[in-house]
Amino acid sequence: MKKILTFGSIHIDLVYSVKELPLKGQTVVSKKFETFFGGKGANQAVAIRRMGTDLTMIGKVGDDANGDKAIENLITNQINVDLISKVKGVATGVGWVVVDEHANNILITDLGADKEFKAQEVQNYLKEIEKSDLVLTQLETTREFTFEFLKQAKKLGKTTILNPGPAIKLTPEEIKSCDFIIPNETEIAIVLGEEVSDDFETIKNQAIRLQKISNKHVIVTLGENGSLYVGPDTIKKFNAVKVNAIDPTAAGDTFIGVFTHMLAHEKSIQEAIEFATYASALTVTEAGAQSSIPTLELVNMFVQNHNKI
Repeated sequence: MKKILTFGSIHIDLVYSVKELPLKGQTVVSKKFETFFGGKGANQAVAIRRMGTDLTMIGKVGDDANGDKAIENLITNQINVDLISKVKGVATGVGWVVVDEHANNILITDLGADKEFKAQEVQNYLKEIEKSDLVLTQLETTREFTFEFLKQAKKLGKTTILNPGPAIKLTPEEIKSCDFIIPNETEIAIVLGEEVSDDFETIKNQAIRLQKISNKHVIVTLGENGSLYVGPDTIKKFNAVKVNAIDPTAAGDTFIGVFTHMLAHEKSIQEAIEFATYASALTVTEAGAQSSIPTLELVNMFVQNHNKI
């Protein structure tokens, strides 16, 4: 099995359940308020670990109660926290999530300690990069650190996977540092500096343009419409698995974590996307971020039952 190294955000999520998402200037009353463990980095790490795959995670939390709880949660999920550091005088990252009855959501993130990553710190992790085969990250840490890390990983011959969220426009050099870049249908337009569209043909053309820059692999997650893979010589649409959706918060993170797990077990890209699709479908049937991420056993059962239909 290949070794996975991931770095990224560790947050606490504050989740409000409402009937309809608020309009500009509108106040709505929440039907329910809950606190969950989140952060894209932590979510993806938990998704990998729930598949039974070991990994190494690099992250930062603040020197506050939320940081203590977040570290305890990672330990509970059997994730090694040796490379999770506490930053003095800084708060742990917080995510603010509003989910409506149709499973649509709004997310706002305060990065907290995640903003404390410096590009020069990458040198401290070169041994960890050398020991890994796959390097997975997102954009909830600093841009300078993220792309210096990916640059060094590529120099050492590692396979790099980027989930470009929260999305920013990327340079061609930054895009080329990624063997796999996995945006959603909104993020892909922002990454390219183009207008956001919900038209499939427009999104497909954006994915083709992004692949031509990277010359590697692009996977666009499309929510209830599945996903789209564009590779050096392949374009393939994957259908979603239909379920009763409750909360989509961690669906993308589950997809990416499980996809990475499958690559670590040397499955094909098609097998990895298909299995990740089942896992992310299960995720949206439960509320919360990490609390909704399924285990390998549950995903296997879901696949078996679905194939009997």
